[in-house]
Amino acid sequence: MNVLIRTAVVSEHFRHRGVAQTLIKRVHQWAREQGVTEVELNVWEFNTSARSLYEKLGYQTTRRIMRKQLL
Repeated sequence: MNVLIRTAVVSEHFRHRGVAQTLIKRVHQWAREQGVTEVELNVWEFNTSARSLYEKLGYQTTRRIMRKQLL
């Protein structure tokens, strides 16, 4: 069983204080208690600080979605 994190945002005022890391670790704890074996999340390619945090927490990129807007 897995859990998908769709949206997680920390207000700019509270960034770089460990809030996001604490939230994600709490999600991990809750998921384990529910018998969840995998957590998946989406992150925008341009969001390098979020990607860095998730990699620090052990997340790995497993796929990439590419788009082209046609006008």
